[in-house]
Amino acid sequence: MRTKALIMAGAALAVSLATSNAQVYSANVVGYVNQLIQPGFSLLANPLNTDTNGATEVLAALPDFSLVYVYNAGQFTVSESYEGAYYDPVSGNPVATPILPPGIAFFVNNAGSTFTNTYIGSVAIGIGASGTNALTAGFQAIGSLLPEAGGVTTVLNLTPADFSLLYSYSGNFSVAESYEGAWYDPVSGNPVSEPQATIAQGFFINNNASANWIQTLAP
Repeated sequence: MRTKALIMAGAALAVSLATSNAQVYSANVVGYVNQLIQPGFSLLANPLNTDTNGATEVLAALPDFSLVYVYNAGQFTVSESYEGAYYDPVSGNPVATPILPPGIAFFVNNAGSTFTNTYIGSVAIGIGASGTNALTAGFQAIGSLLPEAGGVTTVLNLTPADFSLLYSYSGNFSVAESYEGAWYDPVSGNPVSEPQATIAQGFFINNNASANWIQTLAP
């Protein structure tokens, strides 16, 4: 999976309120991310907010008969794409469009050939602000609130509770265990390289305890 991110360097600034004493501005960074999605399974994360964060917006180029898996409360909800709508893959009945906001991960099983998916929207965190992704104890499907690539701790600021397990997927799962800000092989206990993230990549995490994943968009 290869990702190309093109986030506008400037911010779209709109005056939201003006008074005799002060003016209040709303600042959002807008742009798009191009991501190549291969046939078969990929573990993804929406890097940008859209109007609804529905799969028809987030995965606008997804081929027909592809499956979207959303994980919640220990189970997956599976929806099949067809002509811009979603259906139960067993019964064939229409279902609600999957909602895929920044901060969660989801599987896509691409039923077609390799395609470029273009995410278009605004960064989930405003300029100079911070956002929090609440990590609950147990399994959770997570993604970055910011469209950033690099080390999950050094760049994305993910510091889960000690002895939590982070699962990356690229055809199969690899796993690393967190301890005091570093990463280890959960079987041998040996240190391993810090897990790396590409933009729009999702992860599974088995949290040993609740924690907050806080990210900041620098001015």
